[in-house]
Amino acid sequence: VLMYNQAIMSQTQHETHDNPAWWEGREFEHKAEAHALTQLLNLVTRRKSIVDIGGGFGRLTPVYAPYFSKLLLLDPSEKLLFFAQDYLKNVRGIEFKKGKAEKLPVASNTYDVALLVRVFDQFEDQKEVIREVSRILNEEGFIILQVENGFDFLKSIKGIAKRGKGISPSDQGGILDILKRQRFSILEILSVSNLDFFLLRNLPLSTRLALEEKLQKLLASIWFGKSIFILAQKRSEEAEKIVSENIIKPLRL
Repeated sequence: VLMYNQAIMSQTQHETHDNPAWWEGREFEHKAEAHALTQLLNLVTRRKSIVDIGGGFGRLTPVYAPYFSKLLLLDPSEKLLFFAQDYLKNVRGIEFKKGKAEKLPVASNTYDVALLVRVFDQFEDQKEVIREVSRILNEEGFIILQVENGFDFLKSIKGIAKRGKGISPSDQGGILDILKRQRFSILEILSVSNLDFFLLRNLPLSTRLALEEKLQKLLASIWFGKSIFILAQKRSEEAEKIVSENIIKPLRL
């Protein structure tokens, strides 16, 4: 990302995470997310094809590309897709397509893995997005979903002491429930960018990253970090039937 073509970067004016220039000086965040993504990909058992939904200019493509032979980077912005084609010109097996997550221009049962990073919180109808992801995934396919964590853990320490247990963000259950209702089983959760606090930014980057890697799984249960990564697997129809039968049992008179 830091080596991205400067001429192309200068053409982008919006200061958002979609802008390559936005990531200048944010190497810790980028590498923390890259580490989390790598850890989750290592848990994925089907790694032939992946669709990066809202992939922007392809920031994370160099991380996941070695795992797959078929890649689709999908984004609603023609400008970002243009940037991505230049940035990823040496990546094999990649396709670029314009489209929105609420109505994916992809056939059903097509991909093994769907990736959504730094986009899910922007969708008004998150349930529809997850339904679409479920539709395009193969049976027992995987979703890697990142959500922003608006919960300030440090400010809540006093409240936690009173309750005697950790507090999760108010929307934690809602996000997980959406996934479960669309036939997804939660496999792993990681807390990411745990050390991105101003008091720690003077530490060497290598030290912060070494600590970050150890904390991502350790702090996942309390949703500590700025970002939460979730790995979930789509249940097969047979598995879904078993789950439904166990949940909805006939009444015995």
